[in-house]
Amino acid sequence: MRYDPGQAPDGAAWLALGESERMDAVARAHRAAGLQTGDSRRDRLHSMAHLVVENQVAAGDPAATVTTLRRLLAAGVDRHSAVHAIGAAVMEWTQRALAEKKPFDEAWWKERLDSIDAAEWLVAAPPPGPTLH
Repeated sequence: MRYDPGQAPDGAAWLALGESERMDAVARAHRAAGLQTGDSRRDRLHSMAHLVVENQVAAGDPAATVTTLRRLLAAGVDRHSAVHAIGAAVMEWTQRALAEKKPFDEAWWKERLDSIDAAEWLVAAPPPGPTLH
């Protein structure tokens, strides 16, 4: 499968792929676009954030991810940047979950995604806070 972060992958086709195939597709897309940093660990984490967001959107779960993506797109944020905005929250959640050893907290997730300001993701420069590039 060819992955383009600017276009939503077909959800069923995306989920039918194995996790490593999805990860490879994301990495290939970023490599082809010249968006990899050369730091393999950082590039892998970046791809994982994309993978988590795309998996959630394709599955429609949690609903807050889909709602947030739609909200950002409706506000004029390009899809790749919208995936990054949600991906930054994925990274925050991952750090929080590892540090606190807690299961997924859907209320926290919804609150965090609701706090994403589309205006911060409309500018060319990276927004304040955690970024993926």
